[in-house]
Amino acid sequence: MSDMQNIIKSWVGTDKKAAEDKGSPEELVPHDLVDYMVQRHNADKAGYHTDMRLGHDRLLSWALPKGMPGRPGQSRMAVPQPVHQAPVRPLEGRIREGYGKGDVSLEDKGKALITDSDKDHVDFTVAHKGRPERYKLVKGREGDSWVLINTTPSKERGYGKKKYTTVPPEKVERLFSPEYWISAKQDGSAGWLEVLGDKIEEVSYRDSKKGGPIVHTERTGLEGRKTKDFPAPKDTLLRNEIMAYKDGRPLSARELGSLLNSSVQKARERSGKEGIQFRRALLDAPRWGGEDLTERPYRERLEKLKELAGKLPEEEFYLPEGSDVPEEQRDLWERITRGEHPRTREGIVATSLDEPGARPKKIKKPVTEEVIVTDVLPGNVPGQAGKVEYALPEDPDKPVGRIGTGFDRSTRIDMMLSPEKYIGTRARVSHAGRFPSGAFRAPAWKGTAE
Repeated sequence: MSDMQNIIKSWVGTDKKAAEDKGSPEELVPHDLVDYMVQRHNADKAGYHTDMRLGHDRLLSWALPKGMPGRPGQSRMAVPQPVHQAPVRPLEGRIREGYGKGDVSLEDKGKALITDSDKDHVDFTVAHKGRPERYKLVKGREGDSWVLINTTPSKERGYGKKKYTTVPPEKVERLFSPEYWISAKQDGSAGWLEVLGDKIEEVSYRDSKKGGPIVHTERTGLEGRKTKDFPAPKDTLLRNEIMAYKDGRPLSARELGSLLNSSVQKARERSGKEGIQFRRALLDAPRWGGEDLTERPYRERLEKLKELAGKLPEEEFYLPEGSDVPEEQRDLWERITRGEHPRTREGIVATSLDEPGARPKKIKKPVTEEVIVTDVLPGNVPGQAGKVEYALPEDPDKPVGRIGTGFDRSTRIDMMLSPEKYIGTRARVSHAGRFPSGAFRAPAWKGTAE
């Protein structure tokens, strides 16, 4: 007998006691990553079917006569099979004798995240794929029959990303007013929290290019969270910013993006290994208990957010620091611009408290960089420059934008009289970030650098 035949013989379990041991879904612990495998099995007795297995040392197994349910909402009969013992792993080839005699081939192998389980059901997410697939195994009412249901979300949300008006840093003072709620801007990933019929879902503001929502629930550790544990009414929609912290400091937007764009398996394994903790900044409540609040004053929605945040664990959900008191607003801005705020160095957001539907304003902490002046352009006032064209030092021959603010009158006149003094020289510019083209957002002239 070959080595493979010996392995297969031990794998199928020829003694009666082993054949009767079908295990229980209670062995599959919620929030645990387990081995997952799917085999095509053409058995001499049972005929063609699919075997699905879940577990660690003990692999719970179900036979599916009609294969896996491939579409969201589709269901298939599943028949419990004897537990398969590790370290045996899926094999391909011919089982020549004993239980399951026939041909087997591997269809899928990887990891699954258990999201819920008891003796009568198990919910799990296939975690090793780029787009998570969800399934629910439910015990039937009679006999030993079970049903496997594909529960992968498929309905596109279409929530979209919140749009802001950008205000230059030099104009921030006019926003310090009781009319605005000034809060610390969060540098994370924009998302939404859905309070559904019986669970909480965390999704991206974008839908997948292949259709359906981009779901982050399992990546960020919210799987299995029930609405009874979340003090907001069902059919509530919350706008949030997903943040991730390591050693008490927030990850950069780029690092966070790499986590949220990876598979559930990679996100969970990296988070566990590096001690990364996900948190959510609660920003708005456009729907509350089925009621559309988008045309209601933000003051009302903010009160709901404050009440909700006070009932949730702060290590998972929080309301960004904010105020409607001008002195406190100014202090918040100054602490952020000095780099003293513990959660952000981005800037602030000003939201009108009483004007329904008003677009929030964002003011980013000013950043100063050097540019190369490539041209001086006349303005509307005769004899004065209106703007300068600039390029970046790494590509000085390629203009990327223009600067029209920050000049005093004498500088504008001098630029127009002697443009050669400026063209080709380095200048200092404050800005609020870059566009993909390389041009600065809200650039302001700070003077020459030479």
